Amino acid sequence: DYSQKSLYSLVPGRGYAERLTNSGRWEDRRPQFGPEANRLLFISDRNGVPNLYEKDLETGAEAAVTDVSVGVMGLSVAANGQRAALVSLKEGTPSIYVLRTPFGRRPVGDAEPRPNIWAQRAEPGSATEAPALTLAGSSQRRSNPFLRAALHAPRPSLLPTLAGLGGDEDPPRLAPDPELARADSLLGDLRVDFRNYTFSPAFSEAARDFVPRGSRLSAEYLPRAVLDEHGEYAPRRYKLDFSPDIVHGAAGYDALYGVQGVTQMMFSDMLGNHRITVATNLLIDLRNSDYILSYAYLPERIDWTTSGFHISRLLADFGGERPSYYRYRQYGASVSASYPLSKFRRVDFEMSVIGVNQTDITDALRPSANRSLVVPRVTFTRDVTTPGYLHPIDGSRTAFSLSASPIGVGGNSARFVTALGDFRSYTSFLGGAYTIALRGSGAASFGPQNQLFYTSGVLNWINRTFDDLNGLPIEDASDFILATPIVPLRGFDINARNGAYFGLLNAEFRFPLVAAMLPGPMPFLPLYNIQGQFFADAGAIWGGRGDETGLSLRVEDENGQMVFDDLLTSAGFGVRTIFLGYPLRFDFAWPFDGRRFGDRRTYISLGLDF
Repeated sequence: DYSQKSLYSLVPGRGYAERLTNSGRWEDRRPQFGPEANRLLFISDRNGVPNLYEKDLETGAEAAVTDVSVGVMGLSVAANGQRAALVSLKEGTPSIYVLRTPFGRRPVGDAEPRPNIWAQRAEPGSATEAPALTLAGSSQRRSNPFLRAALHAPRPSLLPTLAGLGGDEDPPRLAPDPELARADSLLGDLRVDFRNYTFSPAFSEAARDFVPRGSRLSAEYLPRAVLDEHGEYAPRRYKLDFSPDIVHGAAGYDALYGVQGVTQMMFSDMLGNHRITVATNLLIDLRNSDYILSYAYLPERIDWTTSGFHISRLLADFGGERPSYYRYRQYGASVSASYPLSKFRRVDFEMSVIGVNQTDITDALRPSANRSLVVPRVTFTRDVTTPGYLHPIDGSRTAFSLSASPIGVGGNSARFVTALGDFRSYTSFLGGAYTIALRGSGAASFGPQNQLFYTSGVLNWINRTFDDLNGLPIEDASDFILATPIVPLRGFDINARNGAYFGLLNAEFRFPLVAAMLPGPMPFLPLYNIQGQFFADAGAIWGGRGDETGLSLRVEDENGQMVFDDLLTSAGFGVRTIFLGYPLRFDFAWPFDGRRFGDRRTYISLGLDF
């Protein structure tokens, strides 16, 4: 019977599969071995409710491990067999539970699970009575069709109970209700094939009564089922049809900048195999606006994405005698592929053709600077972290990437080769409430237009400040797209140091401050799960363009004291919470120059921690 699931043992190289269970109409599934090769756990609905069972392959003995009324839907057994993770319902919500020492465990009272009413109706040969039958009175047994159906085949152990229904008369033999049998999907040998099941038109007829007559479609526009020559529903080819997932737009007018608008749209098909994304940010004209169009092909193992983009920004430079405003335009196209090697490892490849333009809008006579790049990038990622509320709480993550610009389009090309590595480790205790997070990262860039790495405090820094001497980290037009921020390195302004090489170490101890502060009727303080952390950052950035000197960790200051040079260190503490649905971070850092701590720096930012 191919409609009923049983367990089989398949040994590689053997030409047959050995059947392990044969429980009739009941389904056995999700087998999981423990440390012993002759004992396994599996899920079976033998009493009408999926429960956990154990089987001894040497003796063939099977016994129930659990007896839960809401059922067991999923199972995973630890390698040492000391724990089993179960999926069951808690107030109607699927939840995960841990069962300790599942092998050899038995339900309370060491009794097999008693069948429910549905199980006794489907297979009336059980020697035990359903709890509902035990609790029901004689009138309920006669009036309730489900109870009557469960009693239609008397069992020897139930004869005294049945005799009680009829007084001194012979025990009645109640036949199953034929209407009840036709309404059930499984009763005795009766099965209903829902693939071609035609439901009663009562629901659609009732729905039409609530639809205004003027809005009803005529019969020629109503959808019709396509039937084959046997009268069954004929399969139809899947038709690609896009529907909107996200559509967002806003428009405005400014007396100085004119018409402005932001639009974001995402479309996908029903199966999620194709995704189209359109985003625009209109400002003054097309040269000063952003627009992105991308398409993702997702049905196969490799996820492909292709996109075209134009990004424009106005940046001020106050380093000269007079301030200058530059417009930087980045435009091009890219193709990327993501290939999963396993559940926890993947390789990403991206090929981009990028052009960048730098124009001084305060001096129309000054010629524009242009760069062109063809940038391939390959990245290997291994991620075995356990996610938490605001940050990972356990596991590790490793990533290595190699990018380059070996050729250019046109005469003004930018050439470089960059290698980057990143490692993160998380250790939690006391149920994941406390976490120690460690991170190490570094990179090196080579070539005439090598990448610049620069200090940038924290990611998505709101109250950001730039270094007074260095200003923007842009020495060449290509830096608009190649310059990379080094985060988190708290205690320093943006571009306080820059160079073609960097190394960074971060250590954080994360702990709960307040479990939850729920808003009342007036949410003046809508904060949730306030977390705290202590941190220490240490990084070194060196080897800028034209700088042939190597790494210098310490230098003598004007007072003749040795202080840190390329080495930047800091320590402090932070607070994390969710504010109006956004992850909000506050960091307070004190830079350390090797002899003393400097003035406090405050960072306000949005986002999650590494």
